[in-house]
Amino acid sequence: GARVANAAGDAEYRILGIADGAFVDTALHPEVGAEKLAGEFPLDSWFSVYDYGVGDEVILPHMVSVSRTGQSVYRATSTDDMTLSLPERAIVENEG
Repeated sequence: GARVANAAGDAEYRILGIADGAFVDTALHPEVGAEKLAGEFPLDSWFSVYDYGVGDEVILPHMVSVSRTGQSVYRATSTDDMTLSLPERAIVENEG
């Protein structure tokens, strides 16, 4: 499912592999020929390879950590917004 994108960022294709250049999946991109690729990926230009692209499913795990640091004091860290229910009068030290 890897993809290649040109330096200009205006061409992107799913590829089958890379060896002395990227091999475009012609079953998914039958309209792409050598002449079109030469124009979009000029000799000596750079390209990027991605493991994901438009239409791919990407899972980004979120982490939450809550630890008790004192009497009724808790430290909470998270990679995203969260709702935390604690005992009454608890104090939360938020790290982000």
